[in-house]
Amino acid sequence: MTGLVQTLSTYWNGRTGREQSALLLLAIVLTGTVVYFGVIAPIRSFHVDARREYTAAANAYLEVMTDLERHAALDATDQSQTDTTPLRTVVGALATSRGIAIARMLPTDDGRLSVDVDNARLGDVIAWLVEMEGRHGIRAVSVSMGRLEADRTEVSLVLQRAGVRS
Repeated sequence: MTGLVQTLSTYWNGRTGREQSALLLLAIVLTGTVVYFGVIAPIRSFHVDARREYTAAANAYLEVMTDLERHAALDATDQSQTDTTPLRTVVGALATSRGIAIARMLPTDDGRLSVDVDNARLGDVIAWLVEMEGRHGIRAVSVSMGRLEADRTEVSLVLQRAGVRS
């Protein structure tokens, strides 16, 4: 290492002031070029590529969500128009399959169904509501919940098929 420094020092001292200035300027330009193309340009490129990929992923996500909503709406509409099973039967069967005991179920004059559940697990109730809407197009128009214990709840619902206007 010392030999290299001595050789460079001898070479440097053998140059005129003007040559030393030109070599110094060349070293500065070369260092700047290496730093720009070796560090700055890749970082900028990575940032631009990451932003482009993020934007594309966000747009794809929004498109998928829009399509899912459109599909769910069409499916619920189709279900409600073709499903002739009484609302009371569907709701009761799905509640029983989820282990939910219905305390009271009364049809209303406008085709809706009033349902009371006295003591059920909250997760089961939520899954029941999601399944009714997703598979049968039955939506909760009104929901009133009260907490009984850590994961137990009492619920009063008014349900109707999707597409039914009141």
